[in-house]
Parts: sequence; structure tokens; C-alpha cells
Amino acid sequence: MTAISDRIKMVDNVFIVGHRKLDMDALGSAVGMQFFASNIIENSFAVYNPDEMSSDIERAIERLQADGKTRLISISQAMGLVTPRSLLVMVDHSKISLTLSKEFYEQFEDVIVVDHHRRDDDFPDNAILTFIESGASSAAELVTELIQFQNAKKRLNKIQSSVLMAGIMLDTKNFSTRVTSRTFDVASYLRSKGSDSV
Repeated sequence: MTAISDRIKMVDNVFIVGHRKLDMDALGSAVGMQFFASNIIENSFAVYNPDEMSSDIERAIERLQADGKTRLISISQAMGLVTPRSLLVMVDHSKISLTLSKEFYEQFEDVIVVDHHRRDDDFPDNAILTFIESGASSAAELVTELIQFQNAKKRLNKIQSSVLMAGIMLDTKNFSTRVTSRTFDVASYLRSKGSDSV
């Protein structure tokens, strides 16, 4: 966690992307990582593609935008904000071919990968840090752990907690597979922040 925080302190802005055709784990972990980064620097953004959204993802994004606490921007908006000192964080995937936009990815010199899938071919050559744990239930679990141990003044709100919980619930099939005591610890933490169904 310290290495990720230290790296974020060195950049102009941070963009967090999930994989193409976002699911709740990719969205939840992107929202959580944006929250984590926002406790370190002002300019952090979770990025989505409005042309590749299911109805549940669209509803969740609408709720997040109405709440106003999460900086969510479209891929077209994000393209114009990248600087040479920008950082990309890839969540819930580690293959370039799966990333939200290869064109967007190619604008970054440095990438951080946060994922619960095993490292495979097509891994970013420019990954400067990785937080990959294939034993974790979901990327949302890993990101929530980062948030839990971050000594920050801001606190997750209900909708942010709910989207993170939805990511865990999706990937564990409602806590029936790939669950460890860590998963329940994280779920308990999110519940204490008011998580609800999205």
C-alpha cells in the first residue's frame, strides 16, 4: 500500500480503468481506487466507456454521479486530460487486450495493476507496481483492503461502499465461492459504511 501511495504522490493525476464491458467488480474496484487516490491527490478519475455499459452498470454510474463524491468521467473526457506525468491504474484485469481502451492505455508511461486474476501473457511492460493476489475473491476486495488501512480523513459513503460490495458479491456468487475470512472482514467493513444493494 505504501508503495502505491508514494507513487500516486509523484504524479499530476491518476486515471483508473477496469476492463472492457465493465462488470460490478471492475466498476467497484475503479470507484474504490479513485477514492483511495483522492485521499492522496486532488486529480483522480475513474474512467468508463458509455458505449459499453449494461443496464446495471449504467444505473450504478448514474447513482454515483448523482451523489457527486466519485469523480467518474467518460473515456473521451479522460483522453484530453492525460499529461506526461499521469498515472494509469488498471483494476480487475492485467491484459492490455482487455483494458477499457488500448488507445488510452498507450498514452501512459507508468501503470499500476491491481487484480485478482493470475498474471498472464499480454501483461503491461510499463507496470511499475502490481498488487495481484489470485487468492482474493475480487479486485473490489483488494481495493477495499487498501482503503481500510489508509489513514485518511475522507470516509467511504454509502453508494461507494455499495458498489464495492456489489463487486465482491458478483465475483463470489453472493458469498458462495472463492470466499475467505478476508472477504468477510472486508464485507463487514463495507457494511459498517452503509453498503446496500445497488
